[in-house]
Amino acid sequence: MTHARPIALALLSLALASCAGMEKVIGGTLEPPRLELESLGLEAVDLEGATAVARYRVENPNGFGVSVARLSYRLEVEGQQVAAGALQGGLKLPARGTAPLVIPVRVRYGDVPAFLDHVAHRDRLAYLTSGTAGFDTPVGGLDVPWSHSGEVPVPKLPTFAVDSVKLSAGLFGVSVDLKVRVGNRNAFPIAGGRLEYRLDLNGSPAVRNGAAALATVPAGGSAVMDLPLKVDLLAAGLGAGQAIGSGRAEVVLSGQAAFGSLRIPVSLRAATR
Repeated sequence: MTHARPIALALLSLALASCAGMEKVIGGTLEPPRLELESLGLEAVDLEGATAVARYRVENPNGFGVSVARLSYRLEVEGQQVAAGALQGGLKLPARGTAPLVIPVRVRYGDVPAFLDHVAHRDRLAYLTSGTAGFDTPVGGLDVPWSHSGEVPVPKLPTFAVDSVKLSAGLFGVSVDLKVRVGNRNAFPIAGGRLEYRLDLNGSPAVRNGAAALATVPAGGSAVMDLPLKVDLLAAGLGAGQAIGSGRAEVVLSGQAAFGSLRIPVSLRAATR
């Protein structure tokens, strides 16, 4: 029993010290961590979107460690909100220490209202991203706001042109060999996509729901897409009959090219010789 009292007093002293320290934190000495934007730049640009990366320096002015448990964000492009969500946390800051925090922001062109109109009139799009960094501290959660703004480049849309068109008529149908050249005016390659189209032959529908894969187009270059089409006489009707009779035809290809979330209208016209 003689040793129990000193041990109890020691435990009581530790408990009181802990309570006093907690009261000091609760009483107003808890300082919010500070986020300072150090750099902002583009990390990736492609036809589907651009990724801007903001690099922050996070400072913890307190005498105890904290951690970034959550990151929420909201993204606006040209004054209109296009995305919101959360990013992964997990960053730990020691007492009175600093650490880097990297926040990537992906601007998807397909999410921007009237994006195709922007392409025709400007070279860059303004964006604003904001949110909160949620810190875990000894006294609970603490949210610190952050925001930054910048611009991302507007890509040049691919071009579509008829490279050649040939017509061959047989007893049971008409064959159209259509080659479409896809041009890329950007400094980055355009990943493959999908072309959904309708084909009219001499003003009559020959193919209503056609689809074909689009190959990757190199930076600053072009690629030729081959569309060998077998047109049924019953489907093409009068247009096929005229083609068989004259050996000539006017071919109209209309539809859209899909590159990820981006949809680009396509309208081509050519005549066989």
